Amino acid sequence: MIARFFRSLLHALKTPWVLALGLVLLLILLVWLLGPLVAVAGYVPLEGVIARLVATVLLIFCWGLFVALSASRRRRKELADPDAARAHEQAEEHKMQLRDELRHVRERLKTAVKTVTTSNFYGPKGRSRYALPWYLLLGSGNCGKTSVLLNSGLKFPLNEQADRHLYQLRATEHCDVLYSNEALFVDTPGAYTESRPDSPAHKVWTALLRALFKVRPARPLNGIIVCVSMRDIIDNDAPRREHLARTIRQRLSEALKRLRTYVPVYLVFTKCDAVPGFAQFFAHLSRAEREQIFGCPAKSDVMEAGSVRSELKDLMQTLNAQIVTKIHQERDVPSRGEMFRFPQELAALGSRMEEFITEAFGPSRYHRPVMFRGFFFSSALSAQDIVAATAREGELSYQTGFNATVGDYAKGFFLLRLLEGLIIPEARLANADKEHIWALRLRRYGLQAAAAALFLLAGTFLGVSFINNYSRVETLDAAYAGFSGAQKKAPLVNESRTPLPELNIIEKATFVYDPEEDSAIGYGLGLYQGRVFRKSTQEAYLGTLNARLMPPVRQAAARRVEAALNNPMELKNALRAYLMLCQPKHINRKFLDPWLANVWAGDYSGQAPVQADLRRHMDYLLAHGITPAEPDAELVDRARKALLRIPLAELAYQRLREEAGESGKPPFTFRAAIGQSPFNGDTQPVDYLYTRQGYEEYLIRRCPVIIRNLTGETWIFGANPILLSALDMNNVYKEVRTMYFRDYTSSWSQALKNLSVRMPASMADARKLAEELTPGMPPAVLALREVRANTRLIMENVEPGAVQAAAQEEGKRKLQQKLASKTGGKMARALTEQAAKSAEELHRDVLEAAQRDAQAVRQYFVPLDSLLDEQGNPGPALRAVQDAMTGAGEYFAGIISSDQGEQRVLHALLDLADEKNDTLRSLESAVGRLPAPVRGWYATVAAGGLRDMLNRGARSINQAYQERVIALYDKNLNARYPFDPGASRDANLDDFAAFFRSGGVLDNFHETYLRPFITRTGTLRPIMGRYMPLSSQAVINLQKANRVQEAFFMSGRELGITFLMEPHALDATLKQVNLRAAGRHLSYMHGPVQGASFTWPSDSASQAMLETIDLHGISSQTTTRGEWALFRLLRGGGIKRQEGNTCLIEVQQQGKWAQFLIQFRNKMNPFDPRVCTFNLPQSLL
Repeated sequence: MIARFFRSLLHALKTPWVLALGLVLLLILLVWLLGPLVAVAGYVPLEGVIARLVATVLLIFCWGLFVALSASRRRRKELADPDAARAHEQAEEHKMQLRDELRHVRERLKTAVKTVTTSNFYGPKGRSRYALPWYLLLGSGNCGKTSVLLNSGLKFPLNEQADRHLYQLRATEHCDVLYSNEALFVDTPGAYTESRPDSPAHKVWTALLRALFKVRPARPLNGIIVCVSMRDIIDNDAPRREHLARTIRQRLSEALKRLRTYVPVYLVFTKCDAVPGFAQFFAHLSRAEREQIFGCPAKSDVMEAGSVRSELKDLMQTLNAQIVTKIHQERDVPSRGEMFRFPQELAALGSRMEEFITEAFGPSRYHRPVMFRGFFFSSALSAQDIVAATAREGELSYQTGFNATVGDYAKGFFLLRLLEGLIIPEARLANADKEHIWALRLRRYGLQAAAAALFLLAGTFLGVSFINNYSRVETLDAAYAGFSGAQKKAPLVNESRTPLPELNIIEKATFVYDPEEDSAIGYGLGLYQGRVFRKSTQEAYLGTLNARLMPPVRQAAARRVEAALNNPMELKNALRAYLMLCQPKHINRKFLDPWLANVWAGDYSGQAPVQADLRRHMDYLLAHGITPAEPDAELVDRARKALLRIPLAELAYQRLREEAGESGKPPFTFRAAIGQSPFNGDTQPVDYLYTRQGYEEYLIRRCPVIIRNLTGETWIFGANPILLSALDMNNVYKEVRTMYFRDYTSSWSQALKNLSVRMPASMADARKLAEELTPGMPPAVLALREVRANTRLIMENVEPGAVQAAAQEEGKRKLQQKLASKTGGKMARALTEQAAKSAEELHRDVLEAAQRDAQAVRQYFVPLDSLLDEQGNPGPALRAVQDAMTGAGEYFAGIISSDQGEQRVLHALLDLADEKNDTLRSLESAVGRLPAPVRGWYATVAAGGLRDMLNRGARSINQAYQERVIALYDKNLNARYPFDPGASRDANLDDFAAFFRSGGVLDNFHETYLRPFITRTGTLRPIMGRYMPLSSQAVINLQKANRVQEAFFMSGRELGITFLMEPHALDATLKQVNLRAAGRHLSYMHGPVQGASFTWPSDSASQAMLETIDLHGISSQTTTRGEWALFRLLRGGGIKRQEGNTCLIEVQQQGKWAQFLIQFRNKMNPFDPRVCTFNLPQSLL
């Protein structure tokens, strides 16, 4: 509906007279808005209201003239071309007819709704428009739709035409509504069904659907009755029949879509008397039998198209079963033949009916599903049938068997029960779409809910507004009470923070009302007093600030002046701030705000809330006006005298810095100059004053002016001016330059010192950093260019440009005009030329002096400047570093991308240690030739990458140590004898030998992983001045395994010990001692000593026995078993003495002892504590 409205509106706007009217209105608007702004040679023609009214009338007259001329031209064209005029008249006539038809449809439906809801015929008034079911009749022209209704037997009390014997003698041309006692029927002309999409009839059809949806949105229809003439089925024109089916399907789809409903659809085959034998077959039916249903209703919710054939078959069987009875009742022989022929003729039409039903009502993915409730047969004569039969003089009775004299032709067959008993009772089967139902409910109840909500909201807003305003007034009352109490309790004001409690209270009162922010809904619906109270509280707040805050602030400034009398650097600023606070006309916020913040930061250190409150109150006071006050004359006089004793150069330089700081120009940072880069600290600011632009703007141009203006700042220095000669000014300027270039060099040195490059955390990071430092334009080069641009303070004498020359000429002209009024024209020109020449010479002298002093800055940064050539490109030293940096990045990338992983890192470290690869050394060497701080920018790449290589190498070595050494040691040797003397288990000799022998597990690990990184002395080997992060103590402990190898192995690889053992001494209480081990027997009695040679291990070395026999012949034995039995037996005692490979062992048994002297043939003594206490470190890190 909205789209149709806008289409109509757009069509109307496209008409010439509407477009012209829009243009005229736009011109009128421009006349009234922009007219007073347009002037011609200083004259404004549309300035007055009368002039604009005249222009408006003229524009409207032009529009009317245009409309009249357009109409006249159109009439002339019509007179010149009668055919075109006739076509135009026909088109207008068709449009008029279409509008009449649309109006007729809307009026009929509105009348129907009004009749249903208000007519006394249907009961009490005020009924719902859904009280009666509505049905729509569809069908082609002359198919008998109206006749079906009028001859059905239903009563239509409100349609006077329906009471006539014959309803009408012409086809239905307009949509009509028939009112029966049980339902309403919307009768449509056949043109609606047969219309094409672009025809006027289709527009009327669409309007009918829209009107139905509008008057009955919840349930526009309760059903659709589709009437199809049996003559169309009998007709052999199959394409026409197929076209009719598709047209009906299209109309049904349009109806269901536009009405947003799902309604039952009934197919009624009308004019069944056209089937031969119909009249004879049903000639003897009574009135009640003629009112019955003849057809196939749906047995479920929807009749499927596939079941039509079976339904027709059942119907044919029913008809065939009645033939015999009907033939017996019929006496006329020709009638009997026709009677017998009827079922056969109807059965012959079955396939056509099936195809028609499938095409019109069957399932389709392109159309909405149809609730097909069945197909039925009927006969009702239309007006055309009556007229045609009358013209044939009684042929009607012959053909149909009806008796026209008794009115039989005015009644139909098989219609009454079809409508009353089937179609109308199924009215509740119609359902609307769920989405549409919800939309209707929302529209129905939404308005009520919206009205209730609006009422509640209005009441709520009114109450909230009243409560808010009332609470604001109470808040102001409480604030006033608190302010009065704070004033009474406040001590004498001697500090700036003393009045803060009362100031904070009254400040909050100024924010109780905020007319700009207060909601019009939350506050505007009540008695809003915000504007009055806001102005009053602000005035009171400002007055309290001037009365309570400003005196202590001025006192604090005066104390600063007093304290700075002996501090030349602070005195001028303190005096300047004090005078500003007393004389507001001199206030400079850019100076005063930081100065006050600094004062309060010193007075109230650690009291951030107090400082914040003071700054806030002072900001308000400075923004809204300070009341002037008389300064302390005696203090000001003393300050001015002290100020005049300060060297003018210091004052001038101080003023130069203040002016540059107050300009608000951003400082220089490397981040802003070169963008994103790998540099850290690139946000360190260099004040604008110490940049090339600041040098030119302030030291060259402003500094001489500032020196001259010092003599004119009478409000600071007093009424007595400072008189300076040209020589004095040059000396002052020279001292200022000295201080300026000193700070200039310091600022840039500090900025470069803070500029650094991060230390890469890994080789990948080092490779990335190398790429960042060596792009097409390296960031170091960009930084050095900025340093050169700001330290080569050389300015050439450039001729002034056109704008500057014009400005100089204008200045000379004005000066000449001033002098001419006093000295005359010639003298004025001479003086003007002399003054201009003096100004140029002064500027030239200032520039030359500054250039000479600036050489010191350039000389200081020559080491950095020399890294670039004259064009700003990298010099030889920097190019060498760039090339080496590129090689280092590729070097790290090769290590990272290697398939060998950690092994590749170890090989790379070994190459670096053996100096087989000089990539990083070349980089280190090239970087070492660079000056600081550039050297540090590049040195981090090699340092960080090498550190990661050493860390990864150490981790790789430790991992191999854990997997190849510790795992086997813990599994086979740890917590076993001989490394744990108290262990019950012995170390297997094969495992022991495989681990400790030359070329064994430990030796292979040492040779493979440790030897390349350890010196001959056993210390870690440096690699480019850095060490692998291995534990030095762990490496030393690991090398002690050589002692085990020397003690237990012969020739390093073969496990074995050969030693000579002989008795040395025996306890006096013992008679004899016997030792049996390794297949040998050693016996000793107090007498000659005889030793024995032993070899370990041996085939019989699994047991060792020590036997002692006392003087009484009593024997005691100690036996040990295992491959380490002899060592367990001997180490059970103690070592009394040890010298080289010889040791004296004392073995005790039941308190008695025997001593043996053992001499080992191996390099180390197995009983040496350095061998016995060997412990393998668990980690090398």
